[in-house]
Amino acid sequence: MNEETFQRLCQAQIEGSATEHESAQLAQILDESEAARREYIEQMKIHAMLSWQHGRAHLADPSRAEAKPQRVRWKPQRWMALAAAAVILLSGTLATLWWQSGAYFEVIAVQGSSYELGEHLMERKIEIAEGTLSIKLASGAVVDLKGPAKLELLNSMHVRLLHGSLTADVGTQAKGFIVDTADAHVVDLGTRFGVSASPAQSTDVAVFEGTVEVYEPSSKHKAPEVTLNAGDAVRISKARKPARLKMIALSADARSLDAQQSSDVVTAASDNVTDIDFRGYYGLVRAGMGEGAGVYTTGHTRTWHAMKGQAFPKELEGADLIRTFSIDRYEADLQITLQITQPCDLYVMVHVRAPAPEWVQKDYQDTGYQLRSGPWIPRDTPPEEETRFYQDDRAYHTFAVWKRRISAPGFVTLGSPMNPAAPNNKPFMYGLAVRKLP
Repeated sequence: MNEETFQRLCQAQIEGSATEHESAQLAQILDESEAARREYIEQMKIHAMLSWQHGRAHLADPSRAEAKPQRVRWKPQRWMALAAAAVILLSGTLATLWWQSGAYFEVIAVQGSSYELGEHLMERKIEIAEGTLSIKLASGAVVDLKGPAKLELLNSMHVRLLHGSLTADVGTQAKGFIVDTADAHVVDLGTRFGVSASPAQSTDVAVFEGTVEVYEPSSKHKAPEVTLNAGDAVRISKARKPARLKMIALSADARSLDAQQSSDVVTAASDNVTDIDFRGYYGLVRAGMGEGAGVYTTGHTRTWHAMKGQAFPKELEGADLIRTFSIDRYEADLQITLQITQPCDLYVMVHVRAPAPEWVQKDYQDTGYQLRSGPWIPRDTPPEEETRFYQDDRAYHTFAVWKRRISAPGFVTLGSPMNPAAPNNKPFMYGLAVRKLP
């Protein structure tokens, strides 16, 4: 810590002239340094005493001392009053208030909760009964909460999820960001990931971008129990080691967990993949099918589109989307099983390069609709060549839409994307969508 910078930030904050950026800088220093906290508290006490002597400090009504704690906004006047009260009432009280206050953050998005957009707060715990809340911590980490949820802020790099769901986007600034639950200690390695803690004493962890390490929930961590990459998900509980979570519900953009309760048409997806190191999840996006919808759980740039000059098929718009794994295109013995809870139409999007697999031709009907997916551009393609991919439409591939009517609840099994009758054709993994019947 640069002492000159710290003193300048303290003076600006206490005098009330600090900018939002300076307040954030100071908050991060105080989060990370006990010595800085002690010095700042002493400066606040001195300033508060001087302010009191000159008649400039205003204390709250003592009769309200036992009132329910209010949110501590990052405002100099508030901290001055607290410091003055600490000097007069009890030495050391302000230090206790600091530890209770938690971490500094800015509210960057809110819906359906009592927080206000643009607020700059210091809080130890956040609890929302409903709605959504997005905060940006001083470390640069962005945390999205979906109610009901309760979160404890330990500092700008460490939070504890008591219950509910969150998504953390830490980028490169907050690499090493930690999310604790009762069952897991999750350490980010520069990524976007989701964590859900349930009352049933289990924790779900899903990675949307990058990598995270999952440890046992203890203070001594020798090695991670599991390392997760983009497209992976596990469920952890005290009674068992991390197990692959085969299907999760995703938000509309498939970049966060969907905590909403819903009577889904598809309640579970599983497969016959036996590789113990494979932890990929099928992503359920409720009402997510439409122009620009993602095809796979990874490779977020590959999306569904209408054919050139045509509208997106109305029959498919708003159907539940099930995002599959592109890598499964090479699984000759693949079997995917869906648990269906009500009558529905099940759609399979198959690449037109080769005849549809036999199981598709046997149980499904060709709707006559076609969709494009893409862009499919090889890695390391020079920019000038990439432009030509778009110009001559090589960036997109055509898929035929097949449909099967499911008349009763039960299990439906789908097969491999490979067609033995066309062994020389490069396979593409199929896409899935489902719509309940009226």
